[in-house]
Amino acid sequence: MATANEFVDGATIIWKNHSIYLWGGNGEYTKELRIKQIYSQEQSMHDAARVLRHIAELLDNGYDLSKSRAVDCSGLAIAILRDLKCIKATEDYRARDLQAMCKKIKLDKLKAGNCVFNKESGATHMGIYVGYDMVIEAQGRDVGVVKRKLDQGNWVIGGRLPYFS
Repeated sequence: MATANEFVDGATIIWKNHSIYLWGGNGEYTKELRIKQIYSQEQSMHDAARVLRHIAELLDNGYDLSKSRAVDCSGLAIAILRDLKCIKATEDYRARDLQAMCKKIKLDKLKAGNCVFNKESGATHMGIYVGYDMVIEAQGRDVGVVKRKLDQGNWVIGGRLPYFS
């Protein structure tokens, strides 16, 4: 069994490595992505172009993307859970699936390693609370994985995944 601190550490590493947002991304390495894969995975040609533009901006600004990963909001959690061997490599869940696994927690009672969700149930977006009033989330195609204050998101409920001791 993993710990909530390992979950936070995993999110922090993915964020620090300038990881990108890709629809359906579950932690694939950005450097291994092919343009055709991005276009086939994204919801539209416009969205694929946004992902490619973000990658180009990161490279233009001198960022090393050798450890950057491609995730969507639930894919961020999935990548870490796979890395920690909490779930099998074949398991995949959406934000609402992960939310359904969680014990609900009010936002004012969050602890590092809890998840945050944009709806009371049936969430369509999620992030990882890392403590000190901060959340790491795969925010979107134009900005990738970000770390920002809890009150900057549209979070309404938290939850604790069953994988942590």
